[in-house]
Amino acid sequence: MRLFFIQLLFKSILAALKWSENLAEAMTSHGFAENKPRTHYSVIKISWWNYLVAVIALAIFQMFLFAGLP
Repeated sequence: MRLFFIQLLFKSILAALKWSENLAEAMTSHGFAENKPRTHYSVIKISWWNYLVAVIALAIFQMFLFAGLP
């Protein structure tokens, strides 16, 4: 019973080390660095007329798409 517990513990430690390596590589590739300030995202505001144009464009696309059907 005790040997099984040690093997399970060893496997979980190896999995955690592999996971931490992958996480560190991903953070580095996304621009995270030590001792540097975090960047902030900017909120893009979408006005009401952009939604209106999108709805009208989709409606026109649907009319052209289904115009040839009987």
